[in-house]
Amino acid sequence: EDVLPGGAPGGDETFYVKANVTIVGGFPANPKDGDVADPVANPVILSGEETCYHVMVVGAPKSDLFSVKISGLTITKGKPHTTATKVTINGAVTYKSYGGGMTISGGRNNIENCNIIGNYSEKSNAGVFLTGGAETTFRNCRISENSGKGNGCGFWNGPKCVTYMYDCEIARNITTGVGSGIYNYEVTLGEGAPSLYMVNCEVTGNQAGSFGAIYCRSS
Repeated sequence: EDVLPGGAPGGDETFYVKANVTIVGGFPANPKDGDVADPVANPVILSGEETCYHVMVVGAPKSDLFSVKISGLTITKGKPHTTATKVTINGAVTYKSYGGGMTISGGRNNIENCNIIGNYSEKSNAGVFLTGGAETTFRNCRISENSGKGNGCGFWNGPKCVTYMYDCEIARNITTGVGSGIYNYEVTLGEGAPSLYMVNCEVTGNQAGSFGAIYCRSS
């Protein structure tokens, strides 16, 4: 656990992934040679305890040779700040009020067999926030039961971000704003449109003030 650059204890604590590493959850407490990861039998839960603005922040530099790989984690109980205070992660501006479960800023990232569930935001985006032109693939992930106010409660795909989702569930996210399941953000200030590719995914049971399932803004 680390404190975000420019942050302070009392909310800016996070599991900060700032290098191209592989993190695998699901091994037993006392592993032996030959043991394999089983996240169902051996759950690894990262909790913000309803005080941390982001449970996990991924901000590794983009590389042609390496990427971040995260597998077998449950990320829960993040609670973003109530005001849109700016912070810089991996050279990109993001906000303390977005990405209660997971913020991904730039880099190349592979997220597999993870649950981002039960995060709450008073401002916007309780679940997953992508920014900084991140290139990210999600496989067999569940982004569910996130709730709060504002837009893009479950999943927010920001400018220049390229996102692939395979066999994922985006379900039962609830907000009073727009796009409770997925919010694909607009082009602003020449940043470039986000791209979102979904294969064999289920988007269901999301509730919002408007556009409960998927909202694609502007471009």
